[in-house]
Amino acid sequence: MQIFSRIGLFYGIILIVCCISSPVIAADLTADEYYNQGTNLVNLGKYNEAISSFDNALRIKPNDYEAWYNRGMAYAKLVQYNDAIASFDKALQIKPDYYGGWYNRGTLYVKLGQYNDALISYDKAVKIEPENPDAWGGLGTAYLNLGRYDEAVASFDKALKINPNTLLAQKNRELALKLKTQTLKAPLIYAPFGAIAIMVALFVWQRSR
Repeated sequence: MQIFSRIGLFYGIILIVCCISSPVIAADLTADEYYNQGTNLVNLGKYNEAISSFDNALRIKPNDYEAWYNRGMAYAKLVQYNDAIASFDKALQIKPDYYGGWYNRGTLYVKLGQYNDALISYDKAVKIEPENPDAWGGLGTAYLNLGRYDEAVASFDKALKINPNTLLAQKNRELALKLKTQTLKAPLIYAPFGAIAIMVALFVWQRSR
């Protein structure tokens, strides 16, 4: 009996060691569970882990536009803007009228300095939510960076009409007007030099005849 009890004890110890040393294999989660896991990880600032969770959710449910969108937001937090935009594009292929996808796509294109693409994105956002001051402010920012100051001012005016307390729209509107004034003054500054150059050219031409 003692021999058998020792053998049982021996195998029991081996079993415990195996359980401790072996990795725990988690049961597969549903797409929604992976999605919720991803959003919780985003809130914790664990963006790489969040992306892995969203990837798992999308393997199960590839047409979940919100998973694509939140995957994009996680990439944006990591300052991987092109990957973020690619995820937003996937979300917008599934749901073309998704305001958040267009608006944040525009914001990232501004950060990348690709203002024409930003303009397209913000224009879509404005059409989806015409009463959203942020959308108009984003559109104005794109116009401002493209040097289209009248259109920038008009967009900021729209934003301020909806929400007069939008400080960023107020500041950017003032900047657009200032830059427009400087642009209009520039030809006047250089006009005398242009006139002198023309007079010199005429004098040389007359002397050469």
